[in-house]
Amino acid sequence: MIRYLVGDVETTGVEESDRTVEVAWIEVDAQLNELNRVYSLIDPQMPIGPSAMGVHHITNEMVADAPTWQELFEQVIPNHFAKDDEIVLVAHNAQFDQRFLKLDGFMPIKEEVCTLRLARYFWPDAPDHKLQTLRYLHKLVGGEGAHGAMEDCETGLALLRFMCQSYGISLNELCFYTRQPLLVTRMYYGKHKGSLLKDIPRGYRVWLLGTDLDEDLRYSLENL
Repeated sequence: MIRYLVGDVETTGVEESDRTVEVAWIEVDAQLNELNRVYSLIDPQMPIGPSAMGVHHITNEMVADAPTWQELFEQVIPNHFAKDDEIVLVAHNAQFDQRFLKLDGFMPIKEEVCTLRLARYFWPDAPDHKLQTLRYLHKLVGGEGAHGAMEDCETGLALLRFMCQSYGISLNELCFYTRQPLLVTRMYYGKHKGSLLKDIPRGYRVWLLGTDLDEDLRYSLENL
C-alpha cells in the first residue's frame, strides 16, 4: 500500500553525526485529504547544538524526558504501518529529512516529493523559496509557527494543495515531476543568486558544471 506522508524533522545539527530531536508527519491520501498525524519530541542521546537551537528553539531540557527514536519507532510503527507499505515522503528540502529518517531507522522511503524543488520550478521569481516565504507569498492557511516540525508539515501540506490547485495537477503527477530533473530558470545560491541562468557569464557556467551540482541545476545549465 502506498502511504503519502507530509513530513518534517528538526535536528541537533546538519552533520552526519547529528540526530533528530523532533519529528512530525501528516498522512494524506492521493486526493490530499488528511488521514492522520503523528508528532513527538525525541531524545537524540546527544547534545543539541546552539545553532540548531537558534533555529527550532528546542533545548536539551525539553527533550530530556522524550522517547528515544527507537522507543518512538517501536510504539508508532506497528500501529501505523504494515511491512509491505511503500512510503512516499513529501517535504521541503526532502533530501535533508529523508537523510535523517534513514539514519534513525525509519521505514524505507520508496520515493520523495520535494516541495522546495517544485517551488523553484513553478515560481522562479519568488523572493526566495523558503517555506515560510511561500506561505506569506501565496497567503497559505496553516502552520503559523516556523521551524516547528508539525507547523512545517501543516504549511507544507497547504503548499502542496496550492500547487495542485493552481496548476490542475494531482499528487501522483507531482510524484512524476520529481522523478526527473526540473528545469529552473534562476540561480538559487552563490554570487549570481537570483540571476537568470541564461545571463550568467559563460566562464562561471563552465566552472559550475565542473562542481558537484544538484541534478536540477546541472540539467538547467546544460539546456538553457
